[in-house]
Amino acid sequence: SFMAIFFFVQSTGNRNRTLYVSLSGLLAGLAGMTHPIAIMWAIAIAALIIFSQENRKPFQLITFCFFAFIPVAAWLSYALRFPDFFRQQFLSIILGHSAQGSPISRFTDEFIRYGRLYVFAPFAIAAFVAGLVWFLFGYKKFSSEKFILLTLFSVPFFFVTFFMIKGAGSEFYVLHPVAILTIMIGAMLDRLLPDSIHRIMSIRERAFLLFAGMLILNLILAGIGGRYIILAYQWRERNYNLIEDDLRAFIPHGCVVF
Repeated sequence: SFMAIFFFVQSTGNRNRTLYVSLSGLLAGLAGMTHPIAIMWAIAIAALIIFSQENRKPFQLITFCFFAFIPVAAWLSYALRFPDFFRQQFLSIILGHSAQGSPISRFTDEFIRYGRLYVFAPFAIAAFVAGLVWFLFGYKKFSSEKFILLTLFSVPFFFVTFFMIKGAGSEFYVLHPVAILTIMIGAMLDRLLPDSIHRIMSIRERAFLLFAGMLILNLILAGIGGRYIILAYQWRERNYNLIEDDLRAFIPHGCVVF
């Protein structure tokens, strides 16, 4: 999906626009083969094509959709040979991961989910809000870039909010809009942080430098740092050799374990 976005962005204002749009569509289709959630990125790219200021928008949209459908068509041509399995294994999962409730409850539940997931990383929540607000009102230049990023954030966010369930192993869906939010946060900090910590000129720069430092520390402690601490304390318990002999005692040699 991100490679599809990359090639689409490269296509804007490029002489080989059709080639890049074709590659973008093909990669979006391949992403759809790995997980149907990729459709929201395809919708986002299609929206960017429709609302862009480039010429030949209908042709570019048809090109993108055609190449995106090629991998999906190849997959469906195989999957639909077994309609019962397709319905049980694929359609049932799609329906089981669809959101329930009123639009208002889905919206509020999505914010509750963010709070639950990032309860131990409050600086991340603050950065998400600050980055989005700053990008909306503080990022004055490059209107085309601003439009692209806001579209790439809005489509996944509202798609996940209104169409995807809020639990049952679906928590990773928030990573899609968060991926674009991190770009906005990076743009904000790049603009507001001092060029060098040795050249801090104002209280505002000190405040943002402190915030950036606390954000990094919070993400380390609540993320990868915490995982390594657990790994260090559970090193012996995570040794598979401890249970290998017990398993071999009652699983005959040559068996396949599902």
